[in-house]
Amino acid sequence: MSVGKRMTVVTGGAGFIGSRLVAALNERGEDDVVIVDRLGTGSKWRNLRGLRFAELVDVDVFRERVRTGGIPAGSTVFHLGAPGTETRDADRLVDGIYRYSKELAEACLKSGARMLHASSAATYGHGEFGFFDNENTTERLRPETPYAFAKHLFDLWSLESGFLETNVTLKLFTVYGPGEAHKGPLCSHVRRLLREIRLEGRATLPRSAQPDCQDGAQARDFVHVDDVVSMFLHFYQHPERHGLYNCGTGR
Repeated sequence: MSVGKRMTVVTGGAGFIGSRLVAALNERGEDDVVIVDRLGTGSKWRNLRGLRFAELVDVDVFRERVRTGGIPAGSTVFHLGAPGTETRDADRLVDGIYRYSKELAEACLKSGARMLHASSAATYGHGEFGFFDNENTTERLRPETPYAFAKHLFDLWSLESGFLETNVTLKLFTVYGPGEAHKGPLCSHVRRLLREIRLEGRATLPRSAQPDCQDGAQARDFVHVDDVVSMFLHFYQHPERHGLYNCGTGR
């Protein structure tokens, strides 16, 4: 990652959505992509097979480079990387989501680079105030998990700092599609149900965490990963557009 050289960065680029985004950039003829991720001991590395990229950088190394060298002007950062939703260590989540995102955002604002950021529909909590991407109601939301809380902290900061006046945040609903295998039990309900049907010829209704909702009666907005990638590419191609948006089907 050369300091001062315009670049396209995809954090979480070996993950489910990130790897599909890199593939889409490759299809557009863009190979000079910096992927930021931590592969660990799982199978996430498999998502990188067949992709073309300039460099694969560890998360901590990248954060240090940003602190010391910033983000070059003219660059684009697709910020999808974050600790998993299963993480219960709130300190780790606040650092790996809120502080990390804030560091990147401040570096982009300083140099004039552009950042396209992935938030989560989990920030809406139980939906007491609806599921509308109205920036005026963001501060009223009450997320129910540490992961959603950390995402919400950055959403609040992005509104207060003026980040959204030139950049974009997409609140992703339940994403499904190819590339989820490495997530194991944390993959989408769509993949889980399909796997059960293929292996056992039947599917088990997902258990409900709410006493007033029967198993299998839960409702979610499922959006295909390629539609999510299309949304990111839309804003990538239209730098004049900015703000906070839901990314789902609306159903």
